[in-house]
Amino acid sequence: MNRWAAIDSINCEQQGRWVLNEDQSTDFMDSTCSALPKFDASEFCKEELHCSSMLMVGDSTMHQKFALLLSMTDTQKSRNKKSHKHKFFYEDPTHEVEINRQIMDAPDYHQNCSFSSHPICQASCSEKVQLTYIRHDHLNGLKYGHDKTSQCDNWKDHMKDHPHLMLGTGTHVGDHPDLMNNVGNIWESRAQDLFEFLQEKHPKGIVWTPAYYGLSAWNKACPQKELWKERPVRQDEIDTSKFDGSWLAISKMNTVYKDMIKKFLPDVLILDHEEAMSMRSDCRKDFIHQTTTSKASPIHWQIRNLQYLMHSKQNSTRA
Repeated sequence: MNRWAAIDSINCEQQGRWVLNEDQSTDFMDSTCSALPKFDASEFCKEELHCSSMLMVGDSTMHQKFALLLSMTDTQKSRNKKSHKHKFFYEDPTHEVEINRQIMDAPDYHQNCSFSSHPICQASCSEKVQLTYIRHDHLNGLKYGHDKTSQCDNWKDHMKDHPHLMLGTGTHVGDHPDLMNNVGNIWESRAQDLFEFLQEKHPKGIVWTPAYYGLSAWNKACPQKELWKERPVRQDEIDTSKFDGSWLAISKMNTVYKDMIKKFLPDVLILDHEEAMSMRSDCRKDFIHQTTTSKASPIHWQIRNLQYLMHSKQNSTRA
């Protein structure tokens, strides 16, 4: 029996809300108004990845997804804690000077870094399948970031070895005033440059993940239903009192990137959790980052949602 057949209209009075399941996992009831099945590593490896590698590129929120997905798909559990840490290096010594945030310069250079890549799907695939993470808070363009180790351009060199590419940016829009204020329409130009590049070099197998912004009243308790909102936060309700108002810029930048990617890569899978995440301030380690140890944390739903949407996308493509 197809386990996805269980996706039907149940609990529809909960549409647009978070629900707590009997097993203590949580689901966001979107337009399908349905709870998602549990993550199935074997199916993900064989049916969604087709026993081929995935590269994940983005900031620390992407790394959280990478770490959780890795723990779910590395069936041999062969890695150790030290191998899970990211040690970056500078290949060009002329760029070892820290970016001066007082001058607020934004230099242009190519930054190579070390990265994390681990074998996964060993129990399900005879082929070698790798899950790789490379950090780049901004993905492309001038170096607006706070340090070089968070702006690693060599993801573009390694994506050819990964048929699946999961990308996202936006959380660090406040790194530089020009970027946060979209001076000279920098969001539009950077997005266009990025998606034209992908259109030429890696047009298939892309998952785009818009950023989600922080919440002021965050709490480590997981789950804490009293903190769940009844509806998504509207853009005019986003807290602008922290981080120079960059949370609002995250939401506005998301819109620009989603519009641009639909223009250049209309078939891309967009894993958009901005609204759902605005309703959950529990299960957080800080304003932005989620706890990963409890299956009630939204990040566990995000991974299940990734599998469901990849499954649905592939089925619609076949049809």
